[in-house]
Amino acid sequence: MEEGRPVEHCTGENYRLRITAEYELPSGERRQFKMEWYWAEGRVKRGQAVATYYYERANVTVKDYVEAAVLKALTGKGVEVGKVQLFVGDLNALRRFKALKEGVDKWREGKPRLLSA
Repeated sequence: MEEGRPVEHCTGENYRLRITAEYELPSGERRQFKMEWYWAEGRVKRGQAVATYYYERANVTVKDYVEAAVLKALTGKGVEVGKVQLFVGDLNALRRFKALKEGVDKWREGKPRLLSA
């Protein structure tokens, strides 16, 4: 989003997908769990050449057992409190929510393209 408006053409490795899940505690207190997805660059050597590729990744910090339960409900991934790495399977799990599917798909359309030499 840019100044509160959705950005229509987000492409390239610097564009992020930010997802905020709001939840309510039994006490009535509302909280948010945030994650930011980005395009990570990977390289693999193939013979004499090095191939570059991009993959989806998010690094989140789970502060307590409630956030761990929220993340498990969203992705199906059971986690402990602490730093957690999320990858393509976790993002695919988020797509099952109608509200997120379109946003995830649109962000994926902007995957960085490699320039040919």
